[in-house]
Amino acid sequence: MIGGSLGLALRARAPEVEIRVWSRNEAPLETVRQLGFADIASTDLPAIVTGARCVVLCTPVEVMPALAAQFAASLSPAAVVTDAGSVKGVVGDTLPPILGDRFLGAHPIAGSDRAGIEASSADLYDGATCVVTPTETTQPDTLAVVRDLWETAGCRIVEMTAAAHDAALARTSHLPHTVASALAACIDRSVPDADWPHLAGGGYRDSTRIALGHPDLWTGILEANRHEISTSIAELTEILQNIRAALESGDTAAIHALLAEGRSARQKFDVF
Repeated sequence: MIGGSLGLALRARAPEVEIRVWSRNEAPLETVRQLGFADIASTDLPAIVTGARCVVLCTPVEVMPALAAQFAASLSPAAVVTDAGSVKGVVGDTLPPILGDRFLGAHPIAGSDRAGIEASSADLYDGATCVVTPTETTQPDTLAVVRDLWETAGCRIVEMTAAAHDAALARTSHLPHTVASALAACIDRSVPDADWPHLAGGGYRDSTRIALGHPDLWTGILEANRHEISTSIAELTEILQNIRAALESGDTAAIHALLAEGRSARQKFDVF
């Protein structure tokens, strides 16, 4: 979905650009051809990257190093490589030794609970934030190419370090997904009525929607950012324990204060 949406966005906004798409399997490429945004679609990775000005890795972060090793020798001297992974520390550690300063990490903060090329949308990135993580060795031309790529797709660019990105996204993205999955599992385990979905309404739907994300993808994300996510779980657990203690002691004022704090925090997102 991430790669397909980028292709559709670039085709719509920069029709003069040649777009090539690689996949390890032929089946997704058939959908790519049907969507009509690729000039070339192939399973031949070296052929796809040869002569490219910019290569974008839209894959799970754990497979990026092996892919980079496969195509590094085929890159032109001026080629820039970036990615769309939601964890930046691990790619910042593993890809530069393979690709050098030509690599610059990025993360477009956009998506849905759907997956696959079939879920692609040309407007997925409209108004979305894309975090770019330059380092002290990043060349100005490399930064310019990556910024231009994601701005053309419709994103607003924010520059920050990989460590700051991973700390923030652990709490704004990875923790919410973990909590949604845990909440859905908890309810399914705890409600004795086998027909409990008939008793659930909008609150359940809204708070667990992202649990529909593919577990293969999210297992990789959680493992890649495990330290920050573990810390964020501890932070949430402390708040939940405070609520539990207030409930057990009948401390109405404490319960109200915690709920009011949550409401105020959520309102900041609506204003933004």
